[in-house]
Amino acid sequence: MRHRYQATVAGRHALAVACSTTGEALAGSPFDIDVGPGPAAAAACRASLAVLDGGEAMPLEPGANPVPTLLAGAEVAVSMAAADAYGNAAAAPGEGSGRGFAVEALGPRQAPLPFARRPGGAGAFTALLTAAGSYVVHARLGDVALAGWPRVLHVAPGASDAARCL
Repeated sequence: MRHRYQATVAGRHALAVACSTTGEALAGSPFDIDVGPGPAAAAACRASLAVLDGGEAMPLEPGANPVPTLLAGAEVAVSMAAADAYGNAAAAPGEGSGRGFAVEALGPRQAPLPFARRPGGAGAFTALLTAAGSYVVHARLGDVALAGWPRVLHVAPGASDAARCL
């Protein structure tokens, strides 16, 4: 008789194997096994949007304000964490692979969003939004959108600079 077991939780486990008719443990049982995470899955990966103010990240949650308004010159960050299909923390594929994390802000002026990798499959993209208008921010793993994305931001003109007025 054959039995199958599928581990869905990453970590160190003990697998006990016994005879189904007698209950007698198989020699060497329990067996120590190490289960690693599966590949990153877009449906389980998470991304959050925040405005950076003096090094502090202030989250922009979608439920609190569906279309947040920022002032021109605001720096925004999209932080991302990779997870496999079962929710285990996973390593994100490399940016150059075509399957890694990608963020783009489409609006009145292209905002480059360089990626900074963090330990444990996480990373962050940051951009300085200097032109007023609406931006659509996309967060993807490869070409698949993450849950809750894209998001819309509105950027209002900043304070006047007397030195630049005519």
